[in-house]
Amino acid sequence: MALLTPDGEQLAEGQTTGYVLAVGRDNRVGDGLLPDGSNATLDALAEYLTTSPGRLDAWQVRERLLGQTVDEAGSDDLLVSTQFRYAEKSTTVSSVTPESLVGAEGIYAVTAGETMVVRGRTNRLPDESTIMVEATDGPTPSRISTAWTQDWNLDGNWAVSMNTDGVEPGRYTLTVDVDGDTADQVQVRILPSFGNVTPG
Repeated sequence: MALLTPDGEQLAEGQTTGYVLAVGRDNRVGDGLLPDGSNATLDALAEYLTTSPGRLDAWQVRERLLGQTVDEAGSDDLLVSTQFRYAEKSTTVSSVTPESLVGAEGIYAVTAGETMVVRGRTNRLPDESTIMVEATDGPTPSRISTAWTQDWNLDGNWAVSMNTDGVEPGRYTLTVDVDGDTADQVQVRILPSFGNVTPG
């Protein structure tokens, strides 16, 4: 689900700064008043930051926030900031190979009976999501074992192995689901057991 601005526009992907504000012991934001004379509650501050005569850039919003909180004379508010990169959730397949070609990039044909290795990248956090790969189309998709993983490093590289014993030769569609949502699809050729492994 995309993050939206107060105007309903999708938040742009890229470097982002987040702020956490805690009011001080006086239980007031800043000196207790906003420029228009209204009481400076957290809700009123949020409205002040998002409504202005003109469109504000990130720096201007930051200056308005600081000016009414920690930079305000007599303020004992606390403000913590952190930078992170905002990106839409993404999970993709980077390679499909027989086990004998693990490490190769691209989509390769797999001989029936060989273990098929599917590798990819994700920006999801490990242990919080499940990546499942299954064959959803082809001559005998139900004979290709469904595989899943919740185990990948923070670099986002994931991999699963799939059994192709008894699979009829032909072109198959592999579908990657993450927590029930389709994330990517690729096609791979399954060769007869006497065929050679060639790029698909």
